[in-house]
Amino acid sequence: MPESTSTRSLQSTLGGLLLLAIAAAAHTGVLSRTPAALEPTLGDLSLPGFRLDPLARSEPARERDHANSTQYRWSAEPTAPGQDPFQLEAVVVHSSTSNGLKINQLVRNAGLPAAEHEVQTLEPGSGQADEEVAIGETGGDLVLRTCITPKGRALVASLKKTLQSERPTGARAKTLQALGLQDNIRWECLLVSISVPRSENSQAELLASWKNVKTPLLAWDKSAQP
Repeated sequence: MPESTSTRSLQSTLGGLLLLAIAAAAHTGVLSRTPAALEPTLGDLSLPGFRLDPLARSEPARERDHANSTQYRWSAEPTAPGQDPFQLEAVVVHSSTSNGLKINQLVRNAGLPAAEHEVQTLEPGSGQADEEVAIGETGGDLVLRTCITPKGRALVASLKKTLQSERPTGARAKTLQALGLQDNIRWECLLVSISVPRSENSQAELLASWKNVKTPLLAWDKSAQP
């Protein structure tokens, strides 16, 4: 006996309600927190001309709007003349949306001291892309901060635009991403913070320190565990 219009309508309504219930359960359960941040392997980090003394680390954390990897900290002591000591911190920060990519939000989500940052564009030369760093004051220290993308770009102001350019677009791509059938670029980067005691030469010291640490850190995603 053919199904009546009212029966088909009821089945359609029940099916829609079931999908809504599943979506609500997913939202309040699995999707209620940002997926874990990638975990870089930085425990064996080494810098030519420096002795890295590991300091206490912070454990990985997940919140609703962001997630952090292990937070690594070192005290860098020069082993050769002409270098200055500094403190280095590095943590992968994963934001649930692109709105969390501003430097102050990344710093806050990572639990680092706040600062009034001034963005500077550095020209590394040799045909390489420009780098962006943010410099600010925290107490008696001057700090340099930047965020390294999975493809090895050190950016601050252009971070969202660069990650956006890697993100697949279009309704079909978004559907495939939602079903887990296509990779979706994550709003994620390695936040780097370098600090030195504030002095007349502290900004020059910071830029020299960044030059020393950037090469091994630019490849952080190559050893990351998804």
